[in-house]
Amino acid sequence: MRSDKPLINAGIVLSLALTVGAPLVFTGCRTNAEESSISANAQGAELTPAAADVTPATPGDTRQKPTPEAMIPPLPHTQENPIQLMRFTIWLDVLDKSIDGLSPEAAVEKLTDGSARNGVFNLQALGRIYEDENPEFKKARKRFKALEDGIGSYAKWNDLLTKAEGNGAKDEVKSKLQTKKSKAKTDLVELLGKEDYIPKKVDKVPYLKALRAFLIGYAWKAPAEDRKFVLKALSDQLEHIKSSHYDFSHLEDGNGVHEFRRKLRWFAMETRSLNGLVVLKDASAGCPVPEYAALLSSPIAKSKYAVLPPAAIEPNPVKVTPCLYVKIAQEIDEIGTLKGDVEEADNNTVGEASDVVGKDDQAKVQAILDGMLKNDVCSKLQSEIAG
Repeated sequence: MRSDKPLINAGIVLSLALTVGAPLVFTGCRTNAEESSISANAQGAELTPAAADVTPATPGDTRQKPTPEAMIPPLPHTQENPIQLMRFTIWLDVLDKSIDGLSPEAAVEKLTDGSARNGVFNLQALGRIYEDENPEFKKARKRFKALEDGIGSYAKWNDLLTKAEGNGAKDEVKSKLQTKKSKAKTDLVELLGKEDYIPKKVDKVPYLKALRAFLIGYAWKAPAEDRKFVLKALSDQLEHIKSSHYDFSHLEDGNGVHEFRRKLRWFAMETRSLNGLVVLKDASAGCPVPEYAALLSSPIAKSKYAVLPPAAIEPNPVKVTPCLYVKIAQEIDEIGTLKGDVEEADNNTVGEASDVVGKDDQAKVQAILDGMLKNDVCSKLQSEIAG
């Protein structure tokens, strides 16, 4: 009988360094019954919480795997333990750990932590990939999007208020931002109850538990078929990035600056959510765009959107050129900084923000897009993903 408890050993999860920018390497998925049957010395590794520390796979790391002392023996990929299920449960465990036993008010503060928000992002990314396969995946995508939007809104107004206080903004401005922050928190508290993340009624099944039950019982595709399916989803996302028409005169509305960044970010998030199906080639493979070569030695190469988990449970991962992937991360970061500056300036007034992007900032974002199109970043990545 399958357990409805988190499928990943709690001690392992607690020992993982789940910080912003640190990818989570998933190397084992167990039910309670399975836990007792795994030998502690399988493959020569001890199953201790301390053994779960991992080494992120950066572009210069040819191993693309955890250090030997960190390797926890994975279970065989069977119908009872499909690799697709493992992609979901690692992030469900992160989210469970963040809100379990907390009131909605306390959970709001915990959810703004990097690991919890990362978990929500990855679950939404997986929902996006699989949403056409079953209505439950679409529901999951929508619910995790609503949660991430709520977390993002609260974090945004909290950050803007902190900056306003630090910059000596007028009392009227600080009062406006405090009101928006308070509303965002109230809205998020309400959402946690409404969507059953933390049910208001004691007899209501929490959504994360219900989702686990669906995932455990779902008839997943065979690994080879699933591989083709998810890699096509990644290629389609790259196609959206390069073929969409943008209007960078708007920050949030329509296909503006934020939407361009979202498309870039979703490619990175969806790739990362597959937990090792796509990895980075060794840096010695070279860079097809000479001007991008230096990115591998820059700080951006270690940022959360530039690093991919190792192929700990994937027997035949797809390998992509590091400088191209890191270029995507660089543009996510640069547009994010620009977006933040525009938001700060736009909200440093008593009135409401205008959503208008100045011509200089429009030109900067357009130059980013033009550079990527000129160097065929998306097309080159599509070719590599297609194999």
